[in-house]
Amino acid sequence: MTHDDRFRDSDDLWRDFERTATAPGGDAALAHIPDDSDDLIRLVGEALREKFDELPPLDEDRDYVLHHLGQQVWVHVDAEFPAITILARVAHGVYSRRSTEVELGILNRQHPLTRWVLGDRSIWQRSTLIALPFAPAHLILLLDQFFDTMSSTRDDLAYRTGAKVA
Repeated sequence: MTHDDRFRDSDDLWRDFERTATAPGGDAALAHIPDDSDDLIRLVGEALREKFDELPPLDEDRDYVLHHLGQQVWVHVDAEFPAITILARVAHGVYSRRSTEVELGILNRQHPLTRWVLGDRSIWQRSTLIALPFAPAHLILLLDQFFDTMSSTRDDLAYRTGAKVA
């Protein structure tokens, strides 16, 4: 799929969806209506298998576990609401909670699709996607954006907050 195929006019995409419920090439559905959280977990797994050529493992919380920059990244399906959250603990052991909150506030203003939060002395990066309907391409685009953002911000953020990574 080329860049132009992914970013076509939304009216064209809706016409294709309404006409065939498949992607323009006829290969896969553009969107799915999951029956429940179990069905959404299955659909997320199919999208992740397509991206990584294998199904990532599920942990005891039924989150898919990925790895990026030597750290775990979880893809979580909410049990009560049709949403998918991608999250990672990007740093831990911050020196000052107050100055870390300032740094996170700056990042949160600069990156509209990603949020950083401080829990105890750990920094968590997360992105959330509403999944009704579930569009596999949206998840993959958000996951790529999440990894790119983590790659470009993690080490500098850890340095500025006195935290450790991994």
